[in-house]
Amino acid sequence: MAKRKQSTKSNNGGIPFHPDFVEPTETERHAAIGSFPGATHTASTRKAMLNEAQLHLDDDRAPSLVESFSDLDEAKLYEPAGKRAMTTMAVPKPRDEQDWLACVPEEGQTFDEYVRFLTTRSGRFSRIANVGYDHIVLLPIVRSRSVSDSHWPDHGVPLEPLVPLAKAFFHRPVRLFPPAVLCDEKPSGDRMNPSQGVAISFTMKFPTASSDHNGRQQYLHATVTGRKDLASQRVQLNLEDVLYALKTFREDESLLAADGGEPLPNSSFCVMAITMDDLYMDPTDLFVSGMAFGGDKVAVFSFSRYHPHIKMHPGRWFDFGYGTKHDNYSYYEEAHINPIGARKKAKKNLPALTPEPPTFDNMTRQAQTEFFRRCAKILVHELGHLYGLDHCIFNRCIMNGTGHLVEDFLAPFHLCPVCLRKLQWRLGFSVVYRYKKLADSLRGLGMDKEEKWIGKQLETLESA
Repeated sequence: MAKRKQSTKSNNGGIPFHPDFVEPTETERHAAIGSFPGATHTASTRKAMLNEAQLHLDDDRAPSLVESFSDLDEAKLYEPAGKRAMTTMAVPKPRDEQDWLACVPEEGQTFDEYVRFLTTRSGRFSRIANVGYDHIVLLPIVRSRSVSDSHWPDHGVPLEPLVPLAKAFFHRPVRLFPPAVLCDEKPSGDRMNPSQGVAISFTMKFPTASSDHNGRQQYLHATVTGRKDLASQRVQLNLEDVLYALKTFREDESLLAADGGEPLPNSSFCVMAITMDDLYMDPTDLFVSGMAFGGDKVAVFSFSRYHPHIKMHPGRWFDFGYGTKHDNYSYYEEAHINPIGARKKAKKNLPALTPEPPTFDNMTRQAQTEFFRRCAKILVHELGHLYGLDHCIFNRCIMNGTGHLVEDFLAPFHLCPVCLRKLQWRLGFSVVYRYKKLADSLRGLGMDKEEKWIGKQLETLESA
């Protein structure tokens, strides 16, 4: 994650796009959704794929995928609500020098390019589409001294509400597995710059469906390295090690019924690992939110830096604390070197921080909602990548790239028309029914603005 400072420039477009980024015209934005009808050369193989996927769905009230097949070519389903919606939905110009499109010459992905990416010239699905595997597995990762003591941290966002949300967003079965446990911490022997911490390693234990002759559950073991700051005792996990361990987990047949449910096909569509531990990849990283191995259909992301009370140093990975209130700016001033407990040194508008986060139950309702909103957005964004969606440059969209936490938090929750049509082609859902189930999954979570947006879409579609 790049070091970020609050911009001193105004939000009037004074910060340019990356020199090699080509901003799409309004004509190109409209054309990105493709023609109606579209992808006709894939119709027969798509229908066969959706017929097979229907066997794995567990929502009897949903229109069948064959019934919803023609939604792909109903242009009105992809028209955003509002008189000037396509104009106001355009991706905004950068407001900070670290914004994604100020740093990255993103090329974007039209509907037609998405179809070509997932199919062969003959119209058949390519291997990377992973057709035939429909279950999404959510796998918590926790650190603990022993497997028997392991549990999801009480300062983390509750995971259970993410299951119906992800199920509604992608119209596929979602299963929450018991946690993989990181234990047996020890020095790894790897050399590391002392200013970046000391090298450590863990044994990562994945629960399986197997038992030994005494009836004790068996575990698949993998090694994950990391780094530790000895003064603060804070730890970061090596992201690539976690991804390689997840690849082994996904490919192991003995793991497929470890949640006590019916065995999954060999194997699931993807495994999404979730942790409250920090991640990094390069020794110079402040942190990394997450990453996916798209071809292997595994991903891991951390909710650690999404805690709404966190305040962090912009350059030292181990230097952060938690305030008494939440806001959308997670960094503190560089001049404020060590605010943890240093009330005498803190500026009046920068109260002292505490080293431990408040538990989820002890946060205000507003902070709980914001925490869940942040985590839900990164979950569906990363799942979108596993379904082959690239970063979107055509509209404000959950698939927009982000360069830092502030930009993350400002991202919308919804798919734009272009990305919605991509997913409908791949997953075959009823667009109207998906909106209804998504609204149901958000009800009671406090995500009022997201519910309101969905309500406007439904009102427009049902009155057409």
